[in-house]
Amino acid sequence: MTVRTGLIIINVLAIAVIVGVIGYRVLSVRRNPEANRPQNQRPFMTDEELEGRKLERVLLWALWCSVIVAAALPVYWLWEPTREKDALVQFDKQSAKRGGTLFANESMKEYDSTKSLRCANCHGTDGSGGSTTFVIKPPDSGTALPLTVTWRAPALNTVLSRFTPAQVNQIVTYGRPGTPMPAWGVPGGGPKNEQSVDDIVAYLGTIQLSPAKAQAQANQNLQDLIDTAVGGHGKKGNVATAQENLASADQQLTKDAALAAQFPDNKGYQTNVAIDREDIVNAQAAVKNSQAYADQINQAVSTWKSGDATKAGPAQVAYGALLFQTNCARCHTKGWSYFDPTKGDVPLPAAQGSGAFGPNLTNGDTTRQFPGDTGLQQQFDWVATGVDANKQYGVRGISSGRMPHFGTILSKDQIDAIIAYRLRGANVAMIITTLLGASEGIPHPTLWYPTILGWLVVIAGIGLFCGSAYLLLATNLGARLGFLIAAAALSGFMVLISAMWLTTASPLNTLKGRVPSWKPIAQVDSLDKSTIPAVQQMQAKGKAVDPAEAANIKAAVDAELVIPKQQGDLPKPVTPKFAKYQLPTEYVVADTREIGGSKPLFVKLQFTHKPKYATVKVCPAQNVRTAQGAAPPTPTCDPTQPATFLVLERDLGSLRVPPFVVLVCSAILFALCLLSLHWRERDLQEAAAAAERAATGTPVPSTPDPAPANA
Repeated sequence: MTVRTGLIIINVLAIAVIVGVIGYRVLSVRRNPEANRPQNQRPFMTDEELEGRKLERVLLWALWCSVIVAAALPVYWLWEPTREKDALVQFDKQSAKRGGTLFANESMKEYDSTKSLRCANCHGTDGSGGSTTFVIKPPDSGTALPLTVTWRAPALNTVLSRFTPAQVNQIVTYGRPGTPMPAWGVPGGGPKNEQSVDDIVAYLGTIQLSPAKAQAQANQNLQDLIDTAVGGHGKKGNVATAQENLASADQQLTKDAALAAQFPDNKGYQTNVAIDREDIVNAQAAVKNSQAYADQINQAVSTWKSGDATKAGPAQVAYGALLFQTNCARCHTKGWSYFDPTKGDVPLPAAQGSGAFGPNLTNGDTTRQFPGDTGLQQQFDWVATGVDANKQYGVRGISSGRMPHFGTILSKDQIDAIIAYRLRGANVAMIITTLLGASEGIPHPTLWYPTILGWLVVIAGIGLFCGSAYLLLATNLGARLGFLIAAAALSGFMVLISAMWLTTASPLNTLKGRVPSWKPIAQVDSLDKSTIPAVQQMQAKGKAVDPAEAANIKAAVDAELVIPKQQGDLPKPVTPKFAKYQLPTEYVVADTREIGGSKPLFVKLQFTHKPKYATVKVCPAQNVRTAQGAAPPTPTCDPTQPATFLVLERDLGSLRVPPFVVLVCSAILFALCLLSLHWRERDLQEAAAAAERAATGTPVPSTPDPAPANA
């Protein structure tokens, strides 16, 4: 049961209770018209009554209350520091929970489609890193056209081992221009406020690895770099991957060339053949680049393993060169984040350490910044612990506060190796971009929120809205009369508001029924095979649908044909009967037609509508590839696949039925309240007249007999 359904049920039950109580009150007034005087009209107790036992009881209660307050204040004073600490812990937990909702994607239980920023899509559900697509522009793309690349996103489960919370907050707020990391904070041009940024930083604190595990992950990253380049530990290596891609490109060219020969007039297949030839050229370049990169890694590993990397020498320099790629090249080497030697169209990175987001480390810049033996220790401290923003480092450096510190995740020997790495004068630096998100709002929905809490809000609202008015009326008019007047006012208010709901064309936040829509009912290979006579005549008597209605039909078709995906920990959605596609781009919708329907005239006693049907031709889309930088072609039907027809029926919905029911029920209740007030007034007048006659001795007047008709 949804929250909306529960709230509607509560309102219905509240109305039913009011009706029952009013009915009881009506019968009670009829049986016993004598009512107690309102409290404001009764004489209060005398001084003698107030200054007797009643005063003693009041003073005794006051004494007990004073004792309780006197005893509670010291206890509260002792407990307050602990309460404050617990409150801070709870605030941090709530902040981290909100941040988890923002970080989550559809595969995580914390996901909320209205709040989540899907940071996990790039950085992994556990924050261990991932990738995303990004478009690099000329001249970085290597051609005159933009290029879509796969950008490696950094791990976030060690981000607080390299940055302070304030640094991470700055990264989230301002982003990293020129990378997939956007600015999320308002000062950086993003949509999120300071509290939202703090929430995501708090969540990252809950997924951080311990120092030992962080060091183990750094070592594993180095091993993964080697295995990916040359193969090993279950990985086939870049060279084998590039060779497989080349063989696949050759097979695809053979297949597309055969289709192009079979359908010579089909421009899509001709385009595919041209793109296949470009792919072969790129695949051949990828094999060459992968082999060259594998040779470089093999040479570095061989030199590293042949000596002692903890002492100055070639082994230490080679070890530092490998560590530089896994820890520093992201910021200090242009193009490293999307470098992939298995893709020939992706440009090669710049020289290691030549600068990108971080400064250029070649041409002796690091030696000039940290000269002499003292400079080596200063450089180690700079890499291991960092320097606060606007503080000096080295000879002439002023820290921007963006340089991470690696003393937690790298050992002393590893940092010494990176410093010793003198290939073209490289030094260490790295700022890891962090795709984070934040949000104002509520935690993930639970049974308490919003279900139970929503019910309590409605009950409290009804009690305060109706109860406060009844309390004032009952105090001044009496319990019975005050209740009837309050009930009449409430029911009259419901008549007015339900009339507004009824006359509103499309209420968004009011009580409403089903919105009119198209419902798929059948799928046939040919319209002649349909079991509905009107559909069989669609080609002869049907008419083309206007563009606005065609868009509504297309939305219904997409909802029926596309297999829905589960989101977060929400229940698995029901797969529609005719669903078989993963995306709406996998098929083409054409020839949308409709037939039937009517507008009944009430003056002619016509109260029902004739069924209205629509049909759409659905065919699998032809797989036409798009050349780099070219506009995507218009989707067309695949000539090798059969087309089908989807039949839809118009559901007129029940948009105004619920407010109409509320209007009728409220009107009946309002009339019943007015009738009750009328009966009560009449009974009171009769009782007053009877009392007056009894006091004066006036006999009760008898009703005269009717005069004869012929008198």
